[in-house]
Amino acid sequence: MNIIPNFTLVALQLIPFLVTIASLYYILFKPMMDYLEGRDNASSGATDTAKQLEDSIQAKKQEITEKVQTALKEASEKRSAHRQELVEAYNVFVHDKRKMAEEEIKGAIHDINIEKAAARQSVLANAESFANDIASKIIGRNIA
Repeated sequence: MNIIPNFTLVALQLIPFLVTIASLYYILFKPMMDYLEGRDNASSGATDTAKQLEDSIQAKKQEITEKVQTALKEASEKRSAHRQELVEAYNVFVHDKRKMAEEEIKGAIHDINIEKAAARQSVLANAESFANDIASKIIGRNIA
C-alpha cells in the first residue's frame, strides 16, 4: 500500500463529487432555501400585516369612538335646547291659563257679589214684608 495518494485518481473522484454537490445544490438545496425564505417572509409579512391591520383597527376604533362621543354631545345639546324651548312654552301656556283662570275667578266673584247683593235686597224686602205681616197679625191691624 502506498501512503502517497494518486492525484489522477483523486481528480477523477473529485469530478463526480463536485457534479453531485452542484446538482444537489440546484436540485434540492436552492429550492428548499427559497421555499424556507419565502415561508419566513410570508410569516414575517403576515405578522407585519397583522400589526398594520391592528393599528388600522385601533385608529378606526378611536375615530368611531370620537364620532360617537361627538354625536352624543350634539344629541345632548339638541335635547337640552328642545327641553328648554318646551319648558318656556309650558311656562307661557301655564301663565296664559292662570291669567284666564284669574279672569274667570274675578268674573265669578263679580257675579257672586251681584247675586249676593240681589239676594240681600230680596231677603231685606222679604224680611220687611214678613215683619209687617207678623206685626200686623200680632197687633191685629194693617201696618202700612
